[in-house]
Amino acid sequence: MNTETENNCLAITATGEDRVGLVERLTGKIADSGCNIEESRMAVLGGEFVQFMLLTGPWHALSKLETQLPAFADQIGLAIHCKRTRKQEKKLTSAPYSVELTTLDQPGIVNKLAAFFARQGINIEE
Repeated sequence: MNTETENNCLAITATGEDRVGLVERLTGKIADSGCNIEESRMAVLGGEFVQFMLLTGPWHALSKLETQLPAFADQIGLAIHCKRTRKQEKKLTSAPYSVELTTLDQPGIVNKLAAFFARQGINIEE
């Protein structure tokens, strides 16, 4: 990434009823704007499509995209939220953890795990 775009970041959250073609349309709009998708996660939760993205680009391209997204979101049936941000510096002060848990589903299990990790000073990234 060049110095012109390294501090110009936009976090986007997009949600809406899941259907074929949403990813193609949204990523096409981003590509056409001159912005780059640095990171992306997507899932279908229930019948809802959810996508998180970190975009970079020249400030003017990000600004233009921000102003175009509300009308575009209405056109394709998504709710899109944007927030300016910066790339997170990777601090490797300790070894990363990978945890896999197999248990019966029960209310509060995710909260109990999150509380345990927080008490240990462990940040949950994914």
